Amino acid sequence: MKTVTLTVLLIIGPLLSCLWAQKQTWILHSGERIQSEYTTFSNPQNGVPYLIFDGTRIEELSKIKYITDDSLRYRVKGIYRGDVNYLPRIVDGPSIDIYQKEYKRNNLSLFNIGRKNKIDYYFEKDESSIENFSYPKLKAAIEDKPASLAVLKKANKYRWIEMISLAVSAAAAMQVMRAEIGEFPRNSAALSVISLIPVALVQKPKERVYFEAIHRYNAL
Repeated sequence: MKTVTLTVLLIIGPLLSCLWAQKQTWILHSGERIQSEYTTFSNPQNGVPYLIFDGTRIEELSKIKYITDDSLRYRVKGIYRGDVNYLPRIVDGPSIDIYQKEYKRNNLSLFNIGRKNKIDYYFEKDESSIENFSYPKLKAAIEDKPASLAVLKKANKYRWIEMISLAVSAAAAMQVMRAEIGEFPRNSAALSVISLIPVALVQKPKERVYFEAIHRYNAL
């Protein structure tokens, strides 16, 4: 019985390994596609960062646009903390794709205990340049479809709250810098911190409007 089992494993094992060893496809900005089973990243201190494909081919990191693995796609976006910065695609739209980058918070800080990781979102229209979620850039990308632009304009109220809060915070911070010792710097510092609270509160609803505008654009 043991001999039969061992024989079956020796025959099926390599076949399963071939099925599981999926090659990754790397797409350059030029449109060229490279298939590779493994890559090595090098970031020389006084040189240009590059990737080595299957130990033979070398390409500069700036020339690489995407990496695809089955149905998943990642956008290559420079270097983050000494390694390649991959942005996973979370929305595959016919016109506009959405990518995200998650940053882990340091829970050693009392301010971060119980808080979720920070996530930044990016969008890419027609496989061109990738942009972060900002009202002006998104407006320029979708203004050719008025229905989606009308959805985006709902985010204006959140933008005004942010701008006013940031202005108050900046003014209070300048007051702290200009004030002499004993001239209420503590009150100004507290106002600077408190005025940033609305910015944090409107971030999520503003992002939801951005998502809604992109979904509407892709559906039209």
